[in-house]
Order: sequence, then C-alpha cells, then structure tokens
Amino acid sequence: MGKSNFDITEYIIIHLLKRFDSFRGKIGMLCKLSTAVNLLKYINVLNLNISNIQFLTIDSKQEFDINVKSGLFLADLGKKEIPACEVRDLYTDKKINLFGWIDSKFVANFELYEKYKFLEGNFPFEWRQGIKHDASKVLILKRTGRGLVNSYGEKVEVETEFLYPFLKGSRIRKPQVNDTDYFIIVTQKYPSDDTSYLVKYPKLWNYLTSHADLFDKRKSKMFKRRFSIFGVGDYAFKPYKVAIAGFYKEPLFTLVSPINGKPVFLDDTTYYISFNSYKEAEEVWKLLNSSEIKKFLKAISFIDSKRPYTKEILKRIDLSQLNSKYKTDTQLCLL
Repeated sequence: MGKSNFDITEYIIIHLLKRFDSFRGKIGMLCKLSTAVNLLKYINVLNLNISNIQFLTIDSKQEFDINVKSGLFLADLGKKEIPACEVRDLYTDKKINLFGWIDSKFVANFELYEKYKFLEGNFPFEWRQGIKHDASKVLILKRTGRGLVNSYGEKVEVETEFLYPFLKGSRIRKPQVNDTDYFIIVTQKYPSDDTSYLVKYPKLWNYLTSHADLFDKRKSKMFKRRFSIFGVGDYAFKPYKVAIAGFYKEPLFTLVSPINGKPVFLDDTTYYISFNSYKEAEEVWKLLNSSEIKKFLKAISFIDSKRPYTKEILKRIDLSQLNSKYKTDTQLCLL
C-alpha cells in the first residue's frame, strides 16, 4: 500500500479496524473521501472482518469551511464481506455511488463497471512516465525573442544535440499537439550513462556547472550521478507518443508527433506509450479515445483524486476487445 497517499487519519482508522475487527460493533469516523477509498484497499489487503461499509457525504464548505470531499465513514465490525462502500448523501440519504472490490479488481463505480468490464485485462504496451529531473529552472528552456531562456531569465546557449522539444502536462489537453515553445536539456540516453562525458561539450558543461548547486541539492537516489535525469531510454527517443495527463478529470489521449525532426519529451505528470511508426501510434490513439475506453476508465478511477489516471489504472485496459469494432490491425494489440 506504499503507493497510496498515507495520512494520520488513515493510520488511526486502520489501527482501530485491526484492533477491533474481531469484536461485534460499529465504527464511525469523519474523513476525506480519498481516505475512505484507501481504507477499502487496506481492508481487502489486511483481510479484516468488516462489513456494511458506508460513506455519508457532507457539505464540507458549509460545515467546516474547507473545500474537500469528506463525510462519515461507517462500518460494522466482526463480520467479513467482500469490501464495498456505498456512498450516500448525509442530508437526503440519496445513494450516490458504490465502489470497492469486484473479482479482485478495485472499482470506482460498480454500475458503470458492469457495462464496461469486458475491457478489463492487460494493456499490450508498457506505459511510461514522463521525464523527471527536479531541476526545471535550469533544464527547461523557453523560446523567446532573445532566444532560449531559463526560469532565472538567463539566455542559454548549449549544444543543440542536447535540446529536445518539451511539453508540460497542461498541454496534453488536445487530440494532437505539434508545436511548443519549450525545450528540455536531455543529458543522458539511459539512466546508467556516466554524465562525466558532458565535459566534452563546453557550452553545456559550463552552463550545468554554473548551476551545480541546484543539482547537488536533489535528494532522490535516482539522481546519484551529477546532472543525471530519470525517464530516459530507447522508448523516450521514439518519434511518436500517445500521452495522457494524469491529473485531469476527463480522460483524453493526445497524439504527439516529432517537432522539427526531434522526438518530444513530456513532464512527469504524464504517462505515455511510444512508437516508431505513425500508423501504429494513430491506431492506438484512436482506440484509446473511444467512448468505451473513456467510460471504462471512469469506472475504475477516482476522478477526485490528485492523479486519477495512473500507470496502474492504464495497465488494465484491454485494447483487443475493440479491434474488430474499430477495424484496426489486430496484430497491433498482440505485440
């Protein structure tokens, strides 16, 4: 469960559930809806004796003057059921939703899932996350009338072979994107590359070393090499990408083509698959933007979370179920 956003409320409720799940009784706790979602995951993993789970939504702005989806988490102790949570309105008792576990799959909307569960399976390609560097003020450059400029307002001139077109997740909101004013300095082809070779490129080396303090402050172990980045490999340099921004509520897949003959790099709020062939990329892009896929994604993802569409969610799409309907190359989904 390390991938979930863990907070103190989750810890307290989980501790209580584990401590008293063998007793007959009830539990009620105020919490965020996102906490209730995580609790359903924990209850299943920990195999707890919990049943009749409900979440009664409240008007948080009216009651507590905060803008967050919250409510009363209720459950019976001492009896085990497949974890499912009924969401109801506290004021009207109107049923809003039912989420939880179906056939070992975590589902955000039972009713919608029943209609589109035929798309549950394994995605035929590997989803990748955009590039991560923790040095955007130096590595991300904007094209201006003065030339390329970094976040400090400095004009930057480096060897062009290290410059690639760059798109932020906020640009992944159109069916296709073919232009950008932003560029990224890509210092490695693979994460294992020794970055000391950069000394052979004086413009880039002088620029990077002049901002060495920013790189040296990076705490993640993935940046153990100086000036290193993460999210590179053969896949990152393929010319065509189909991408989705993880943080928007509405799922939309964008076809990204090379700009001025160079592959486009994406930021780490996006997930993408990459191709050498435009035809392959276009066919997969069309399938992913079908109404069926969009509804399936809404059935299995929680759109009010910080990042509704994660790699784990996207991996569950079975494209082969749509090949015949959309008359795509069936071999495409068997690669």
